[in-house]
Amino acid sequence: MTVVLIKKDLVPTYQEAVAQIKQLYPQSNLLAISIYDEGSLLALKEVLNPQQIGLFIGSSGAGKSSLINQLQSDYVAKVNAVKADHKGKHTTTSSLLIYFPEIDYYVIDTPGFKGIDTHHEIDRDILFAPIEDLAKSCKFSNCQHDTEPKCAVKAALEAGQLDHALFDRYRYQLGKMDLLSKRRKSWRL
Repeated sequence: MTVVLIKKDLVPTYQEAVAQIKQLYPQSNLLAISIYDEGSLLALKEVLNPQQIGLFIGSSGAGKSSLINQLQSDYVAKVNAVKADHKGKHTTTSSLLIYFPEIDYYVIDTPGFKGIDTHHEIDRDILFAPIEDLAKSCKFSNCQHDTEPKCAVKAALEAGQLDHALFDRYRYQLGKMDLLSKRRKSWRL
């Protein structure tokens, strides 16, 4: 999976954001692009495998439909003018499968969203592999990495071997899942 960060032209320090994400999630494949930069559009086309289907998801006004318009010309996705703050406007109202004949690739263009939330358990082995690996060495199999003795995760944090930002993100995600499971029984896994 490739995560595409659109509108790099609006963020002069986008490389710092990419570096921070890569530090937190080293296994992620990130590509920062701009629809005004032909080189970045070519780089995107190179990661799209022929005869496959991709899904464009993102917040409202992120530029998903504008990107589709730049990648191929046979279909013109409806877009609105950009607002004064350089943010796009919510335009797409339904999902649509679009074929890119030049690269023999399909894309599903989806409506934007305001935020992502889930009631399903996250795959900690993917997002938080360093923490999950360390947790195997904790004294207790149900260690919460908080006040338990002989916690390998706490020891790695104290020794500077584990990034505090990644651990904070881990705790945030686990706390959110716990809160959601308590709110509604139907959300429990």
